Amino acid sequence: RRHTRYISVTGVQTCALPIYELQAREADLSYRIAQVRLLPKFGATAGHYVENTTNATAVGVEQRGVIRQSIGVRAGWAIFDGLAARAAKQEALASKRLAERRLDNAAERLMEEAQRQERSVALEAQAVKLTDRRRMLAAAALSRLKEEVQLGNRPANELDEAAANVSQANAASAAARARYLGEWSALVSLAGADPLVQNLSSRKSP
Repeated sequence: RRHTRYISVTGVQTCALPIYELQAREADLSYRIAQVRLLPKFGATAGHYVENTTNATAVGVEQRGVIRQSIGVRAGWAIFDGLAARAAKQEALASKRLAERRLDNAAERLMEEAQRQERSVALEAQAVKLTDRRRMLAAAALSRLKEEVQLGNRPANELDEAAANVSQANAASAAARARYLGEWSALVSLAGADPLVQNLSSRKSP
């Protein structure tokens, strides 16, 4: 029996394209139905009915109750229907294989995209750490330079350049963090675990 394919992205297990999965299940059921097309078919029916009637006349009121029960059994067996059963079975099998191939291809594409996006997130995370380290070094250098200027060991005009370096480091750190958040959001959306999208999809329309 074919099992549903899933994709694991950074520990988040998500279904790979539910539409293709449902199509594959539908094709599999159609194929199973076609396989038993020439087998005997049996069915049973049962019914229980209650009728109450009331008639009012000048001399009195007549009330009547009737209970009816019915049970039925039916059987059918198509001994031979030409090549229709064989053709239906082959058609259902072809549809099943096509649906499964579509599901496999879609799952592979999603896996490749998820892995690429995961690598991109890892690179951006490293960039954030690097820019944060540079920002801290620039701030520490500015602090030491201020002490040297107060002691008269360094000219005061060097403070402007050091402050500019701190501003550039802060801007680079903020840009790296923004890129990281953008790549992470793309990965979360790809994994189907975006809380904002889930919240919007669960809201009832007025």
